[in-house]
Amino acid sequence: MKSDQLLTLAESQSTLAWKQRLGYLLKIVGATELADVLKNHLAQQKRVDYIPLMPCIEISNAARNVTWKIIENATVESDI
Repeated sequence: MKSDQLLTLAESQSTLAWKQRLGYLLKIVGATELADVLKNHLAQQKRVDYIPLMPCIEISNAARNVTWKIIENATVESDI
């Protein structure tokens, strides 16, 4: 995906959670250019709350990623 396509998609959707999770994951796999598109888009939002990386898993004592406002309640392993 190209960065301009990702930005167009992000701007067309109001839900923030998928943008936070995708940006977080893109950063992990080294797709920094795409992650930065989402990071800049989220920075323009009025309010971005912390969300769990995996909604169905307990969040107590989980680390928090300040950049993406993600509660790291799961471990991500890349196959790339």
